[in-house]
Amino acid sequence: MRLTSVVWGVASVPLVYHLGVRLFNRKIGLVSALLLTFSPFHIFYSQDLRPYPLLLFFSLLFFHCSYHALEDNRNIHYIGMIATSVLGIYTHTYMVFPLCIANLYFMFGWKTHRHKLRKWLLSHLATFLLCIPALYFVLQHIQAGNTGLTDFPSGLRSLAGTFYLFTLGRFFFPTPSNLPFIVIQGTIFGTGALTGAFALWRERGSENGRQCLLLFGAAIMTYAIIWFISTSTMPLFDEARVNYLIFFLPLYYFLVAKGWDYLPNPTFQTTVVSLAVVVSLISTAPIYFRWDQVGKGNFRAAAEYVQPNIEKNDIIYHTTVMTTFPFSYYLDWQVPQINLESQYNVNPSSSDHVWLVVFEARGGFSFGLDLLQGRQASTQAEEDHAISICTDYANHDKLRLDEGFQLVDSKVFPGKNLLAVCLYHR
Repeated sequence: MRLTSVVWGVASVPLVYHLGVRLFNRKIGLVSALLLTFSPFHIFYSQDLRPYPLLLFFSLLFFHCSYHALEDNRNIHYIGMIATSVLGIYTHTYMVFPLCIANLYFMFGWKTHRHKLRKWLLSHLATFLLCIPALYFVLQHIQAGNTGLTDFPSGLRSLAGTFYLFTLGRFFFPTPSNLPFIVIQGTIFGTGALTGAFALWRERGSENGRQCLLLFGAAIMTYAIIWFISTSTMPLFDEARVNYLIFFLPLYYFLVAKGWDYLPNPTFQTTVVSLAVVVSLISTAPIYFRWDQVGKGNFRAAAEYVQPNIEKNDIIYHTTVMTTFPFSYYLDWQVPQINLESQYNVNPSSSDHVWLVVFEARGGFSFGLDLLQGRQASTQAEEDHAISICTDYANHDKLRLDEGFQLVDSKVFPGKNLLAVCLYHR
């Protein structure tokens, strides 16, 4: 099932190359495609059963069709805009933001694009009509204030999180030795992005330079709109959910590649690109070699801990739905598993043994900050924190374990996220 994500992730690489060639030149197209190929952020989502690689694929196709439509005004490219935007919106509603980038670019270049207004508006009208069923659910989503995000902790923190995750990915080895790699990669990409922005400004006098500057201005303004909505009205992303904004990833790599291309010495350019790829490979390695510790959680080990100790009338309670399905997959035992997020007034009185599975998601950016500041929690601190959460849930109105239940055992499974199991006996 996850092979579909692989297909869309791989298919996005040549699209980035061709778009980079159209916007800049062959060299920038190649470097941008190289960055996407070895991007830890892109690789992670290209093997996850989620819609984000398909969203990236359709947004890239939409950018291609929009660019060509504004270049030659051919009907086939407007049809491509309609098809890719409709398919993109039915993949993920955040496809509306690539449309926002394209329309801002259209308005910024009004003098050049105004004679194409009729076809441009008709293509968007067709998109709107075809997406009415999807937009209906979007409106319901917005009215309920439900985007899967509960708060927006800090505007600047989420801005830094976007840069961090696009540059370094979600994971590193869980050790402070990552500090030099974080500093090196952050410096290389940060310098490239700033130099790229400077280069675009310097080249604004040429026709191609002006078009690229307007495109990146539209992208920056769209990000600012998303950021402003998140800080003032409703969270649309945060430092841990930058994957919602994956359509910005190729534009970011274009800007970085443009900055590196602006460097005067070809040997230095090659060294910088090579170093960036090497650090990307290092930060990607945990996905393959230490997944249980840096992924969602070591659910296999947790289920293997429960398996030999579980009894017929036991009940397993989960603090979040995220652990219910993995445990059902790995646990070879038919016992009730109850998600406390959706169940109320549960009754544990029918069992003498109660298992409480605790899961606490922690973002890749927060994990990186802990590494930078040397604030990695010890195993004992993790266990104490897990027991504290178990105690809070045991005394919560939802579960209401009475005084007859005592905590007899607990185990923490180390990783980026907190995963722990607590056992209560009557």
